[in-house]
Amino acid sequence: MTNHDDLRSFLYETTQAGYGNENTAIEKADDGGNVISYTNGSWHMRDHFYGGHPYSGQEAIHENGKPVWALQYRGWVHDTERTSSEVYGFLKKALLAAPKDHPYRGPAELVEGGLVYRNHWQGELDNFIGEEVILENNEEIYKAWYFGGFVDQ
Repeated sequence: MTNHDDLRSFLYETTQAGYGNENTAIEKADDGGNVISYTNGSWHMRDHFYGGHPYSGQEAIHENGKPVWALQYRGWVHDTERTSSEVYGFLKKALLAAPKDHPYRGPAELVEGGLVYRNHWQGELDNFIGEEVILENNEEIYKAWYFGGFVDQ
């Protein structure tokens, strides 16, 4: 059985080395999707996603080659004067600010440059669901839903 603390620690590492990190390599997959991979010792994360506006994907974590945890997500930018690149740029900052104890997406809140990121989740590492939004002038300009937890335990 997977150690929760070890998984949480590795998951936090993946948030720092994943989509939010400007230096992360994003590979094109044969099926038209995009893939981000990260490995540390016996742990491996693969984030496979499609699209950009809107987007959908799944992160899967393996321990010693066995799938142990997964997170599915879908998000989109609403009508706004900001470009999707600006909105996703702010999202990347939020993802890098994920809390170590609940590193599913970003922090509960991040405010910068007239934008507000809010993330609300229920549950713990083994089984959770959440929603993240970005607001400008109290108007929602971005939303994503996500859920995940342990597999094959």
